[in-house]
Amino acid sequence: MATATWVPISCTFNPVTDKPRLYHGSVQVHHFPFSNLNFINHIDSSLGCFRKCKQQKLKTLVTKDDCTFFENEQVNHGIDIEQFESIYYASMLQECVRRKSVREGKQIHAQVIKYLEEADVFLGTSLLNMYAKCGSLVDARQVFDKMPERSIVSWTAMLTAYIQNGYWEDSLKLMGSMHDADIMPDQFTLPSLLRVCASMRDPIQGKMLHGMAIKTGFVSDVYVDSALVDMYAKCNLLMDARRVFDKISEPNVVSWTAIIRSYVQNKYHEEAINLFSQMQWSCTRADAFTLNSVLTACANLEDLQKGKQVHVYIIKSLPDINVWVGNALITMYSKSGETEYAFKVFERMSKRNVVSWTAMIAGYGQNGCNEEAVELFKEMHFANVKPNSFTFDSVLAACFSLKYLRFGKQVHAQVWKNGLTSDSFVESALVNLYAKCGHMEDAHNVFDQGPKNDAVLLSTVITGYVEYGYDTEALNVLNKMRLSLMNITHLNFSSILKACACVGSLNRGKEIHAQALKTGLDLHLFVGTSLIDMYSKCGNIDDALKMFNEMPAQNIVSWNAMIAGCIRNGLCKQALNFFRQMQIEGIKPDEFTFASILGACASLAAFELGKQVHVCVIKGGYESDGPVQNTIDIMYAKVRFIHNSYKMFDKLPEQNVVS
Repeated sequence: MATATWVPISCTFNPVTDKPRLYHGSVQVHHFPFSNLNFINHIDSSLGCFRKCKQQKLKTLVTKDDCTFFENEQVNHGIDIEQFESIYYASMLQECVRRKSVREGKQIHAQVIKYLEEADVFLGTSLLNMYAKCGSLVDARQVFDKMPERSIVSWTAMLTAYIQNGYWEDSLKLMGSMHDADIMPDQFTLPSLLRVCASMRDPIQGKMLHGMAIKTGFVSDVYVDSALVDMYAKCNLLMDARRVFDKISEPNVVSWTAIIRSYVQNKYHEEAINLFSQMQWSCTRADAFTLNSVLTACANLEDLQKGKQVHVYIIKSLPDINVWVGNALITMYSKSGETEYAFKVFERMSKRNVVSWTAMIAGYGQNGCNEEAVELFKEMHFANVKPNSFTFDSVLAACFSLKYLRFGKQVHAQVWKNGLTSDSFVESALVNLYAKCGHMEDAHNVFDQGPKNDAVLLSTVITGYVEYGYDTEALNVLNKMRLSLMNITHLNFSSILKACACVGSLNRGKEIHAQALKTGLDLHLFVGTSLIDMYSKCGNIDDALKMFNEMPAQNIVSWNAMIAGCIRNGLCKQALNFFRQMQIEGIKPDEFTFASILGACASLAAFELGKQVHVCVIKGGYESDGPVQNTIDIMYAKVRFIHNSYKMFDKLPEQNVVS
């Protein structure tokens, strides 16, 4: 329900006595009786009375004893004309805020300048607030700078305007000016200032404000404490956040929500759920914000049981599922693999927004229900809900999995219609879709229309070319790029190096290696393994070995790359040495290791070692793996143990042309 704004309906002069007659009345803000056209005219006619009072040098307007005026306050004394005029203008400015009409607000401002010698602090703050809430921050700052006198409310209004519009640096500068003016923040200003520090991840300023809160005694205010908890948490100082929370004598829902959200943001999900249990024991009723955080924790833990317990609490405590809570429930059930429960929540939501639809579509896609995701996207279209970039990304991923090229092109048309063709994630999804369906020309067209310095898009198109055998085209795309100006990731390097390896382009591979050295990603596990593979496939086994030895850590993939590289270059003995070293270091071989090493045994006719490896294969449970069985068969055949070879051939689950 809207708050009532009490204003004088009109003020006229009695034609007989020539004295002011004030007519009182009250109207609620959302039922203001004036149109845009006569809004200012009304002010002119009413304030004409006040101006005549000034001309007659009247100091007060006499009112009846039984009248009700401004916030239902009983007035039985004279009202100062200057004060009355200021309050009247402020009431009209509040109406401009409701209408979001900066034009009318400027007209009132012009009258203030024309008829008042100087706006008092109250009216100046009202003007500032009007400009700020109508989105005109430049005008708001001009009013603020011209105010001869400023109250803490004025400082807070200007600061809030900056914060709400995301001007964090300007907020910090204003905070410095506030400090220089010896203005101490109050319990309303401190939470706003702490929010700035949280957004800027500035714990130094935050701790200074904490000191001010202690000095002024506002540290015991629950809203200040909650803002302190949030600030410390966002600055990754969770222990400080917890210390502040533990000192709150009677935490309310705001402070409980702040500490629970802090643990979720820092990925301490179990502790967040435990805190929610403590909150219930303290008989503090959770609100939508609390429940959203707890459900996020359950979703990230994929803890279906606790998620269901929270759902039961929601049903008991909330008469209707809030859209935020509903979205969190959909995400929680989807991440736990329970798409049926997620859809039931979705169906029962009285209000849904684009996030609700997107969460459900993404949930279907994450659980392999791609057809359902596509159908729900169609329903979303008929419901006239405008998709966002995340919606398109999710439905295009479903089309990608289903190879729904025709429908994917329809989605592409909607992407154009909604003006999201420049979104890198949507473009990457489109490139993936076209590449998966073998339409590399369409994929390249999407890539050409996108930003040329987008690392995600570059990685996607190169990976698409490489995976579908267009290695030369992948390098051609790469040659057009200026890598030194790009924010290259380890995934970019891996895709590019794979393309170099496939076409045997050693020189280009070395250039990419140099680029990786400059960015410090050469020792990344993915990049290092890709470099080993590239050098070995290009016949440069020495550089492959050097890269392997320089890696700070190796996993099974990098060991496999080195073993396969040695075998590919005819160094089977070295491959066997790597296999032995790998076992000494406790790295467990997988099916790729066994397939490679059995090939080395076959090349060297090393029957005894081959039999030992065969035993390891059986112990590891890889005997039913097709490629492994094929290499065992080849190994026994090459060392003339044809009987063993026939036995292995008979055990093959599928006998193909290779076997």
